[in-house]
Amino acid sequence: MSTVLLAVLLAGSTSTTYVEVPPSGGGLISGKITYDGKPPAPAKLSISMDRRYCGASRDDDTWLIGPDQGVKNVVVYLSDIKSGKKMSAAQNLTLNQSGCRYVPRITVVGQGATLEIKSSDPVLHNVHSYREGTTLFNVAVPPAHADEWERARAANGVTATRIGEVVGGSGVTVVP
Repeated sequence: MSTVLLAVLLAGSTSTTYVEVPPSGGGLISGKITYDGKPPAPAKLSISMDRRYCGASRDDDTWLIGPDQGVKNVVVYLSDIKSGKKMSAAQNLTLNQSGCRYVPRITVVGQGATLEIKSSDPVLHNVHSYREGTTLFNVAVPPAHADEWERARAANGVTATRIGEVVGGSGVTVVP
């Protein structure tokens, strides 16, 4: 399996400092996100590359709503928190292209986490991340078992990329 390693940093537009302290007087937030009304039908997304493997189109999975109106793949967070307990999300995450989709679809990583992007697919994928319309990074992820591609990449001096933002379109959310 071919991989690209990235170091994920805080994605905020302003610089904030979060101080880890033992929690006191804390609580628990729980609930369920539901969709009010009739769920929209999924749009068809046209696939322009590698159609022999990925197909010509697929359903847009931005909104996944169950029969009980529950919304799947949602991240809820509290903003403007200056101190609290240590982040418990994984600090090493693997984002895999499998069947021309990101797996996992949605996840949370902490500031400073390491993100490995790999592909189980037999085709070259491109991971392109944006922030407010600006490209943050745009990297090729070689196909699975791409030993020749890896040797050519190494011979040309291409090394792992470091970034300062979330992976757009993948559903990776970076939190402090």
